Amino acid sequence: MNVLFLYPTTPPEIFPPNFSQGIGYLSSSLKKAGHKTSLYMCWEYNEAELNKKLDEFKPDIIAANAVSDQFLLAQQLINFFSTKAKLPVVLGGVHSIVSPDSAIQTKGILGICVGEAEEAFVEFCNKYQKGEDYKDVKNFWFKFQKDGKEEIIKNPLRPLLQDLDSLPFPDREMFEPYIDFSDEMTFMTGRGCPYECTYCINHTLMKQLKGLGKFVRYRSIQNVMSEIKQAVEKYKPKRLMFDDDTFTLNPQHVKEFADAYSKEIKLPFVCNIRVETVNESVFADLKRAGCIEVKAGIESGNEKLRREVLKRMMTNEQIELAFSLAHKYGIEASAFNMVGLPTETEEMIWDTINLNRKIKPHRISSTIFNPYPNTESYELCKKNGWISDRKVSSYHENETMLDQPSISREKIKMYQKIFFGAVYY
Repeated sequence: MNVLFLYPTTPPEIFPPNFSQGIGYLSSSLKKAGHKTSLYMCWEYNEAELNKKLDEFKPDIIAANAVSDQFLLAQQLINFFSTKAKLPVVLGGVHSIVSPDSAIQTKGILGICVGEAEEAFVEFCNKYQKGEDYKDVKNFWFKFQKDGKEEIIKNPLRPLLQDLDSLPFPDREMFEPYIDFSDEMTFMTGRGCPYECTYCINHTLMKQLKGLGKFVRYRSIQNVMSEIKQAVEKYKPKRLMFDDDTFTLNPQHVKEFADAYSKEIKLPFVCNIRVETVNESVFADLKRAGCIEVKAGIESGNEKLRREVLKRMMTNEQIELAFSLAHKYGIEASAFNMVGLPTETEEMIWDTINLNRKIKPHRISSTIFNPYPNTESYELCKKNGWISDRKVSSYHENETMLDQPSISREKIKMYQKIFFGAVYY
């Protein structure tokens, strides 16, 4: 059976096309089961291109992936394939998991995947291809017409996959028309994040998947090395990016990784850290392995706001130490920041600017906070009536959907624009 993946994403002039580990794993799992797959990645609706893809690939079923930011575009694509092409469409991705009751109402879809999809989607496709009843597939909700009324079947969740090594390596081949892998390639050594930042969907995921097995899981180091060797041999990238939410979460894992990577791979790489998970020993291992850059979320320089509103419990002292160690070991350090946070004032934004001046990051990112549905931050903003009817399609957009009394919309947009200059000049 031919399965076409839809991947609506951010325009390339705002953010370069990004390899999706989730779609990659789904595609390779389907291919292993004997199905064929293809990808349509886009950042705008183009019916001529959609018709061309239909003619070239002739899909039997459509798998739409969407995060909340790109959901409006996803709806347009779903409408085309379900009404004009008359094809069955299933929806997956973060939006379906954290907002299933909303996602299942999307017009034109057959159902949604509300949990991990590798095993569930393969089971669904196998049954659909054979003409068997698929409405009992766990991790899926389905909707159908019965006696002139719409009914929804909500199947239970299956246990989280604990043996990540059992998965085939993610499929990068179908991303080749959209991404040049010769510069940088992304990998993941595990799944799950144990932190409960209020603006992130992880705390929502943990609640919904509670009791289904360990949420934080790791691949074996040798499994990771095997994937890297295979990909590096084919694409010959200049450097690698490890896209785990927190690469340094487990110091022993970092040490074992450094032992193997320094011998078997030897390419420069970048990774994400949290400042409370690093120390001198961890930085020594990162340096030994070939790490050239770490990326850390600062978000706010005001400890009270960071602790009480964002539930990020690290201190400014820990932030300063982590960046100091990065400088000591000759590893570049990037800082992620946000402005326009719930209850934030101008003075608090200057706390963030001044902290960045102190830690001297090699690169900084400053985005405007916009709350994702079904997160604690969203509920806080909704409860206080701060959410306007303005639509924001990306965190990289210079716009806020909030109207809050602590700071005006105009000042939030202004501080996002001047943030870089305020820190460096």
